[in-house]
Amino acid sequence: MPWLGAEIPEVANKMFGFTAPAGSNASDPLLNTGAVDDFWRLLPRSDPIRAQKRVSDALPDFGIGEDPNVERLRALLLMDRRAQNLTDALLVNYTGRVAQLRSFERRHWQSAGELAHGFGRAYGLILRQLERDMLPRAARDFTPLFLLRLLQHRQVEILMQPFAGGQADSGIWSELHEAYQYAHSQRLLVLSQEIKRFHEATGVDTTIEREYLHLLLLDLMSNGHFSPYEAFWINQWLATSCGHLTLKSVRSPSVPAAGHFIVDLDSSEGLVRVRPAGALRCLFLDPSPLIERIDTGIEARRGGIRVESGPPTTMGQGNSLKVLRKLRSVYSPKPPRIDRRGERKPVALVVQAVVGLSNILRMLHDERRRSQLLDSKVTPEVEEITITVNGTSLDRAVGTGCDDEHTITHTTMAGATVRRLMWEIRDRSESGCGVHGKARTMNSLTPGTLIAMREHEMALWTLVIVRRRGRIVADHLDLGVEYLGKEPKRVIATIVDVAAQPGPAAESRERRLAILFLPESARQPVLPFKTLIVPAGEFEAGRVLTLRAGGARHTLRLKQPIEEQGEFSWMPFEVLERQTLATAA
Repeated sequence: MPWLGAEIPEVANKMFGFTAPAGSNASDPLLNTGAVDDFWRLLPRSDPIRAQKRVSDALPDFGIGEDPNVERLRALLLMDRRAQNLTDALLVNYTGRVAQLRSFERRHWQSAGELAHGFGRAYGLILRQLERDMLPRAARDFTPLFLLRLLQHRQVEILMQPFAGGQADSGIWSELHEAYQYAHSQRLLVLSQEIKRFHEATGVDTTIEREYLHLLLLDLMSNGHFSPYEAFWINQWLATSCGHLTLKSVRSPSVPAAGHFIVDLDSSEGLVRVRPAGALRCLFLDPSPLIERIDTGIEARRGGIRVESGPPTTMGQGNSLKVLRKLRSVYSPKPPRIDRRGERKPVALVVQAVVGLSNILRMLHDERRRSQLLDSKVTPEVEEITITVNGTSLDRAVGTGCDDEHTITHTTMAGATVRRLMWEIRDRSESGCGVHGKARTMNSLTPGTLIAMREHEMALWTLVIVRRRGRIVADHLDLGVEYLGKEPKRVIATIVDVAAQPGPAAESRERRLAILFLPESARQPVLPFKTLIVPAGEFEAGRVLTLRAGGARHTLRLKQPIEEQGEFSWMPFEVLERQTLATAA
């Protein structure tokens, strides 16, 4: 099956249209540029993960035990340039937010990280050989490009690391600091070069110093507090936000670092807020220009001004405002003290957990069916919502019986039993709790993941969202989650798409999907109004809806989403008008 699915072959060909049908690989694909061409034509067109494995298999031994000649260096650069399309293919699933492909995301992220690691390792080795004068003189002509590509690949690797389940390479920063110092010694830091970032059609000018700064800031951001959707946005936002930043080198240990970040060039770390004791070779970064840019973006969004900064995504203004507020704290040398909404109290509870919107919807569906089978006298209510796109009306009526015919389940979930994980809650407050469990059951979870939890079979389900991901320690992982609401209800939405032509000849197409309804709650977690949790991209803010329930017709307007993630949007609504059905007719 094509990696993007048979329904969108044109997108697949556009993003990954650089290979031919599968065949056998050349014995040495990096012998010269001709061998690269032969190798590339034989890669599997329809499977980017398999293609990545073959490319990565050609990289591990590059330059080891040999003196790469100029032809082999040219071959590596050509392979790398061709692989930029492959990187786009591996990262398209999340940045494009293609809903049908979310089950493939984790494998694609891991594959993209492995590809970046392989190329980064090869360029790191070449630069060490250049520094020791072990390569032909002609190879020095490629030095600026080698440095630039090393930094680019390490950016992808660091961006993917929190979401691919791997552990950071402890030697990366030592290598990068060495590369920076080599570029400085060769007067290459501010040399302008053209760069093409992933998912960008055209190139832009940059410098080695700017890409090194981008990498430092990206590493500081990748602390487990941002969802993948947010991290992708931040990564591309940083690309346009580092232009006015500079690194200053100060060797004296008595230089104060107040208001600055520090990079110890003799360490294996990136940016830190406190200068290590005894550190002599340090770089200082004043983040004031970046903070000013963040403040400008925050003020513009507060005033309702449409801001086009950042990458072209479907992230709303409200969600980008939240991200910028979090970034301000991350990039402040002295982050503001956060006053928690409630004191954290230690507890020892074991909870059941269901992960992901689709699994939660399936679980609620299964529980209703099980209740019906256990007590045949009880017929559970099924709420059905009908939305007319052109007419902007929404009706909800209460019916009875099972709704199997109205539910569309992702093909990978059909007939599957929803897995319920067992985790431990170690502390909690009014706003959230700390969850602890085996890394193998939590490793795929990232900030922004939706989870339903309850303490026992008779307890109500509580909906939470992952806000913080810790590091794996002794095969265990800690998550910080925030409460969203209690007792989520599954309802069925029937979307009627009316054809554009007017009059009686207009045709309509129906499709149904399940969504979550969260009632208001006066108890923990407090939710003062009703909300909907819907699949990402299905509903728009500002739409006026008419809802029938409880013998009345309610006219509603959807508000700006409270939360937007790759899988779902959390949307409040306001009631514009209420009429009883007798007077509304």
